[in-house]
Amino acid sequence: RLSAQDSAHAALYRQNAKDLAVRLDKLDSELKADLAPLAGKPYVVYHDAFQYFEKRYGLTPAGSITLEERNPSAKTIAKLRRKISLVKAACVFKEPQAPARPALTVAEGLNVKIGTLDDLGSEQTAGPGLYAAVLKGLAANLRGCLLVAGLTDK
Repeated sequence: RLSAQDSAHAALYRQNAKDLAVRLDKLDSELKADLAPLAGKPYVVYHDAFQYFEKRYGLTPAGSITLEERNPSAKTIAKLRRKISLVKAACVFKEPQAPARPALTVAEGLNVKIGTLDDLGSEQTAGPGLYAAVLKGLAANLRGCLLVAGLTDK
């Protein structure tokens, strides 16, 4: 569409698209390698924002703490705590832009680690590399918590 509107730069737009495709393929390969050891290792997220990411990389979420950005009820917390125990989830993830209390409440007294997943990139530097940085940050934080929890050999 840009090429049609700005034909003088059409070659540049095509080259940028090709370069982006190469960078995205490389990022995808890196994420697959980084996350492969975590397949089948359950964890809990603050809210269910990671479905596509989890499906793409074969991750196994055990549940989410909030629904539609509402704080969980006591019944929801109890149900989630039972599930954590049942599936032996090792990590409960909070988010930097959300209150930590719900994640801490869910994890309280259980043998789980607390991690952080920054799906909005609020702790990243804005710029052309932001998308890759956010995805790499998610992978690093998942690995950091799940590996520290002793769930893999790597």
